[in-house]
Amino acid sequence: MKVHKPSEIPAQPVNAPLFTGGPVTRQTLLTPEASNNFNLGIVNFSPGARNRQLQPWCAQQNAHS
Repeated sequence: MKVHKPSEIPAQPVNAPLFTGGPVTRQTLLTPEASNNFNLGIVNFSPGARNRQLQPWCAQQNAHS
């Protein structure tokens, strides 16, 4: 078993359209080299940051009709 301490894992900026309102970082716990089947990380939201609200699939379909 490997113990991961978040204080020892560097935070990398996440620039994705999924987030809005402020900086978001990710700390990778399980790298592709460590596992071919899993991706594991800690996502950190700064004050005001959040997931962008997504429209339900049916609303997207109706908007394009």
